[in-house]
Amino acid sequence: IFDEPKYSSFGVGLQHSAFKKNNAYKVRVRAYVIDSAGAKQYGEWSGWTYIGNPKTSVKSRNRVITASWAKLKGTNRAVVSISKSKNSGYKKVTTTTKNSVKITKFGKKRLKGGQYYYVTVVLQKKVGKKYVNLDEPYYYQIYISKY
Repeated sequence: IFDEPKYSSFGVGLQHSAFKKNNAYKVRVRAYVIDSAGAKQYGEWSGWTYIGNPKTSVKSRNRVITASWAKLKGTNRAVVSISKSKNSGYKKVTTTTKNSVKITKFGKKRLKGGQYYYVTVVLQKKVGKKYVNLDEPYYYQIYISKY
């Protein structure tokens, strides 16, 4: 009963030059389609989410992992976690208001040489009485040398 669309496409566009460096942003999106008359028909707005992508550095030396990140305006704290597997087993190292942390242990044991670890840094913003995460966490793989 409905006409089949002649074409369809999906895409997300974000113009980075419109954003200031080292800021966190509250954003929402909505989809649209172009009808047969060439007019845009808009869908509902999404819920709000927070985005921000700080420059992050993760390095290891002498069985110590150092993670540091750029402060983002509008964020209050960072949660740092570590795992031996990219997709599971993360243990929280710390929650901090600083912009760097040194990791010497995985759980209760010291970091092992000859082992890969995965580190995540998730920045958070306080909204009302709760903290919300900015974006999805980025995973940084780091190798601890045996020597």
